[in-house]
Amino acid sequence: MKKSPLVVLGGIAGTVALLIAGASPASADNSWGGYHWATTNGTAQLNVINSSTSDWTPRIQKAVAALHQPG
Repeated sequence: MKKSPLVVLGGIAGTVALLIAGASPASADNSWGGYHWATTNGTAQLNVINSSTSDWTPRIQKAVAALHQPG
């Protein structure tokens, strides 16, 4: 069965749109809504409140420990 030219054109247009959207550069910084997470000594204190159930405790402890690692 031969596809209509309109179906082929739609497929090509969709592919081009995905390629353009995927080709945009990624960017990141530590500013959010004009707020900047600047510190004077290179570290920031983060208080974590654990209000989860006990089965999550090991996972939360692992995540908090990872936050304390440099880099």
